[in-house]
Amino acid sequence: MRTRLAVLALLFCVSSPVFAQVPDPAVSTAAPVPGAGHNYIGVGVEIVNPADGLLTFDLPIKTPAGRQLSLPFGFRYSSSEQFYLTNNFGGTTSGYLHYLARPPLPWEVNGWSYDLPALSGTARIFAHWQTPIGSPPTSYIDHQCDVSQNFTFRGIGGAQYTLNLGTQWVDPGYTNGTNCYTVPASYSSGSHGILATIPANWNGTNAPPVTVLDQSGTSYSFPGGFYLGTVPGNDGPVWSYLPQTITDRNGNQISLKDNNNNPQNPANGYLDTLGRTAVSWTGIGNNGDQVTISGLSTNLTMHWTSVPVTFPETFHNVAGTFTCGGATTPSTSINVVSEIDLPNGQKYSFSYDSTYGRVSKISFPTGGDLPPVLVRP
Repeated sequence: MRTRLAVLALLFCVSSPVFAQVPDPAVSTAAPVPGAGHNYIGVGVEIVNPADGLLTFDLPIKTPAGRQLSLPFGFRYSSSEQFYLTNNFGGTTSGYLHYLARPPLPWEVNGWSYDLPALSGTARIFAHWQTPIGSPPTSYIDHQCDVSQNFTFRGIGGAQYTLNLGTQWVDPGYTNGTNCYTVPASYSSGSHGILATIPANWNGTNAPPVTVLDQSGTSYSFPGGFYLGTVPGNDGPVWSYLPQTITDRNGNQISLKDNNNNPQNPANGYLDTLGRTAVSWTGIGNNGDQVTISGLSTNLTMHWTSVPVTFPETFHNVAGTFTCGGATTPSTSINVVSEIDLPNGQKYSFSYDSTYGRVSKISFPTGGDLPPVLVRP
């Protein structure tokens, strides 16, 4: 027994030392550099819908962390949001389709937008009729009821949802004896696990205030208030606005940088839960637009260019007692993003086809020139 203990003691004495692996102290204590890595700038992702071939491109930009609630931000492109169709009440056959790009919104131009929580909708003529004056009639009085509809909500999670909301009002241009209260309206929507409400019996000519409570219990307050008024005969307005405040279930709140949510003089940034300007922008659709992110020493810059749009379309009437149809090849040009310059000196570049004016190639900062890739489930 003593012999064994002596051998073990000898082995411990002559064993070679083992060196533990420790991190380089210079590396382990170095803080991340804002704007220098993917953790701050994000990675651009492009997806093509296999059902219709339409492209979506997202470039997330991380804003500084707030107190339990942070504002997501980024650049977004969707070829499905570049054009839209509308009616042309009382117009000519050539006006049944609206070929031009969507009307400019404060943070969205021709399919390009800042990725922000938002609420959008449309207005249209719901009913139009005449009452005769005299017997036999010598003249007629026009009456018209307008409605808001097609409400779409996007929250901080980035997903878009349709809301079953709608309001109605007497068109200010046709007020003689008009009664719109038989027009269906919906002041509450509970679809998708989201509760959205409009003040009961809202029938004003302004965009309605809307409160949205998402699946996580986060509340969004959209003040509305700007004038919709008379819906023109050839085109219903497309409108959208940002939430005045975003409040989580613990009371942490993100708010617009100012209290003005008027599309003609829009807000240009958000304050985080600590009162800092997390993100601000100089505008959208202008060459050299600047986006400022708190913590980054250099702004992001958007460069814009004009591309032609020329494509054939056929159309026909789908209601009424008369038939009409035809074909046309509208020709126009639209303003689109050609380049996004990042704070680290890298950039994304975009090329477009000359038929529909849609993105045909994306050049990534790594140097790869890639056409949109079809991603199948």
